[in-house]
Amino acid sequence: MNTFSVITLGCKLNIYESESISGALISDGYVKSDDFSKSGLVVVNTCTVTSRADSKCRNIIRRVKKINPNCILVATGCLVDTDYKTLKEIPEIDVFIGNKSKDKITDALKKIDNNNKKAFLYKSELDGRFNFFQSQNSKRSRGFVKIQDGCDNYCSYCKIPFARGNNVSREIKDIFSEIELLASNGYKEIVFTGINIGSYNNSGRNFSAFLDETSKNFREIRFRLGSIEPQYIDSDFISAFTNDNICPHIHISLQSGSDAILKSMNRRYDIKSFKNIVGNIKKSRDNIFLSTDLIVGFPGETDTDFENSKNLIEEIGFSYVHLFTFSPREGTAAYTMSGKVADGVVENRMNKLENIVTKLNYNYKRSNIGRILKVLIERSKNNNITGKSENYLDIIVKTNLTLERKSIYEVKVVDMIDGNLYGELK
Repeated sequence: MNTFSVITLGCKLNIYESESISGALISDGYVKSDDFSKSGLVVVNTCTVTSRADSKCRNIIRRVKKINPNCILVATGCLVDTDYKTLKEIPEIDVFIGNKSKDKITDALKKIDNNNKKAFLYKSELDGRFNFFQSQNSKRSRGFVKIQDGCDNYCSYCKIPFARGNNVSREIKDIFSEIELLASNGYKEIVFTGINIGSYNNSGRNFSAFLDETSKNFREIRFRLGSIEPQYIDSDFISAFTNDNICPHIHISLQSGSDAILKSMNRRYDIKSFKNIVGNIKKSRDNIFLSTDLIVGFPGETDTDFENSKNLIEEIGFSYVHLFTFSPREGTAAYTMSGKVADGVVENRMNKLENIVTKLNYNYKRSNIGRILKVLIERSKNNNITGKSENYLDIIVKTNLTLERKSIYEVKVVDMIDGNLYGELK
């Protein structure tokens, strides 16, 4: 019996695509195993968002083959598209599949010559970036739907456009079909995913129009957004975002609080417009969970630039901030920029920001004590019941009742202990 394991690195889109890969393999007669050491086939879905991610992917690939030398090892995902020349020097890999072809994994496996196991790169003539569906064998409590792929922004530090290609949007009828399928399988929450979902544009619908139409067509589903770029947030977006089955949770990428650094990053906004966008978003929904990304140590970042970033995240009062140190990516514009920030300076700046972010997140969580939230149950076993609220908080539900996974319950938040929120059924 053919067994397989999938190891996924990186973003939610990769997770979604890995589940679809699993579904395709199961349909082709494979049996999934969580123990890659005993699987006949191991798929590593790679990430290239930072140089550290690249290194982690390579290390995992070597580790898999060291532990399980007889397996067929497939490397797929972003690192295959951006750094195939380096990856093909790793003898542990048997098959390479880029992002546009990884939906055809079963076809690729049929190309393996058991008498001559020479590594090869599989390429399909068809772009399969939208031939993915969340596997019905998924253990997830929330559904994921890919609506878009690729990016045309080419921020100076980012390698993802080279990995994912140009911006493409999925047909709305296909999106609706997948939502209907997920709803029929009991999903009450669906997350829209992609590389740059705000750039969605298909059949005359931009992302704002898509969001408004979708939320009104599926009133019984609550929808959650992935990360969105500030330039796509206008009055039409805010109008759609106020629909009550859109979760009051949004991640708006900032990256820096300095106009000079934003310009070097090739970002499409300035601080004044960002603050205006965030202000309008915060007015649109009560108790919104607002998160962002911030890069520390971008080339040329001065003490003043850093202070502007630090002051801005405190002024806005984000619920959470994902902090990254600048990672030079070969092939990007920032790779050759002068003005490298010393490692010690970067570390010091990160420490300062981490303390601020911890306090911001703590304060936001505490502000929810006494509130009644709608919690989607993710784990329910042996009185250990946890779920995700509409505003993206993890809630531990204290009850002796049996609560169904994937179902939504009204829960009153009653306490916070060691950073964990506790609630009782309303």
